[in-house]
Order: sequence, then structure tokens, then C-alpha cells
Amino acid sequence: GVLPEGRLGQLGRATEALLGSIDMSVGVAFRTPNAVFLDDRAASGWTVRLMLIVAIVPFALGILDLVARGRRRRLPFVPAVRALRTRLLVWLWAGVLLWVGALTGALPTGDALPLPPSSSFVLDANVAGLAVLALAFVVVWLVARRPLIPASRLTPEERLAGYTCALAWLGVVAVAVALTKPFALAFVLPSLYAWLWLPLRSRPWQRACIYVVGLVGPLGGMLLLGHELGLGPVEAALYTAGLATVGYVSLFSVLLTIAWLAAAAQLSALAFGRYGPYVRMPRLRLAVRERRQD
Repeated sequence: GVLPEGRLGQLGRATEALLGSIDMSVGVAFRTPNAVFLDDRAASGWTVRLMLIVAIVPFALGILDLVARGRRRRLPFVPAVRALRTRLLVWLWAGVLLWVGALTGALPTGDALPLPPSSSFVLDANVAGLAVLALAFVVVWLVARRPLIPASRLTPEERLAGYTCALAWLGVVAVAVALTKPFALAFVLPSLYAWLWLPLRSRPWQRACIYVVGLVGPLGGMLLLGHELGLGPVEAALYTAGLATVGYVSLFSVLLTIAWLAAAAQLSALAFGRYGPYVRMPRLRLAVRERRQD
């Protein structure tokens, strides 16, 4: 005979519960081991995490001492913090553009799963859509950098304040990564200890070399990902952006990346001699006018 509707509902719920329990048991049985494998050796995951976390302690202590000394010397931290804030907002705008690209079809959307390397958005990118997104970023960057254009010769105190704020923010990012995603510190540590030497080098080529060394972590990870998937550098960058828009890379990870990029941008300006403390627009116009008169 025909089963009643209520009985069919009970059977459906029982089947769903059974499948859910099977999925959970399989997930537990076949969970990836929390370890790092090096050839024929393996290191337990907690040991590697602890080692990476301990590695940021000297940097954090050094930055705390630098901030304390800067406060005693009354360094002009406020303009430096405002400059860092402006760069952070610019990179937040870049993060917003990622999701705009997903909504407009320039970048993928879907389930939070790894994307195949042969995805159409990688091999046959929407060049027009990506160009519009890049143009939107450049326009905002040009507007935002106006208060950051050096209107006068930078004093040693202003330069040191800029370095201190950027390195302190980098330390905050490192601590956040250590508390939430310790393995990701492998990409952050090179920038911590390389860029810590930037204030101590006066020659431009030395600062440029040190800055490039600090980029080894994220750029090396990107190139390694591209090598493993058979993608070029640009394609690997697009693939990584796609992982963010589908949700495989969490929103918190994207925010940590944006915070790191803000510090990297300020240190780049300092390393290449393009840094200027934040100046409000009326004061900027007055300073430029006085400079022209001189």
C-alpha cells in the first residue's frame, strides 16, 4: 500500500540523520594528520606552531622598545598613524573591489571549495572587467595619496615615526596571525625581520634590497602555488583572488592580508624615499604654495 505522508517524512528524516552520522564518522577517520612532512621525517603540528609563534617574540619585544623610546623622544606619531590609516583604507577598498568583481562576474563565486586550475576565469580571464576594477583602485589611490605627497623635506623624526608606526602595525598583524593561523607565519616572518633593518640603512639600494627580501614570504608562496598548479605569476594571483571570492580563503584571512599590505605600502614609501607624513589638505596647499615661492 501507499505509505502515509507523515510516515514518509519520518523515513526521510531518519535517512538524513543516518547519512549525516556516516559523513561525520568518515571525516573523523580520514582526517588529514596535523603534521609537517619533510622527506622521510615528520614534525608534529603543535611543535611547528609553537616554533613559529616563538619566532615572533623577539620582533615584538624590539618593537615595544622602539615605541617606548619614540614616545620618550616625542616623535610625531599622529601624522604617521594617519598615513598608515589612509593606506589601510586604500587596501580595504581593494578588498571591496574583489567582491564587486565577484558580483559582476569578473571573479568566480560558488561553494567554499578549491577551484580547479583550469577554471575559465584563470585561463580566459575577463580582461575588461579586471581592467575596470584596476582603474577603480588606481583612481581611489590617486585621490587618497594627495595628503601623503611630501610637501617639504622629511625630518629624521618624521621618518622614524613612520617606520615605528608601520613596524608596530606589522607586529599587530603578526600576533593576530600567530593566534589564529600559526602556520601562515611562514609567509610573514621574512617581512618582520628583514624590514626591521630598514631604519638602520641610509643608502637607497640597501633599503631596496632589504625591502625585496621582506617580500619573499608572500611572493614565494604565490610562485610556489603557481608552480604546483602549472600557472604563471599573473594566473596564480587571479587564482588566489578567486579562492577569496568563493570563500575558500576566509574573510578574516583577507583582512589580515589587507592589514599586512598597508604596513608594506608605508614601508615601501619609506624605503624608496616617497614617504610623507599625513598633511590635511589646507595645510598641504599652503606648504606647496610656500615651496613654490621659495
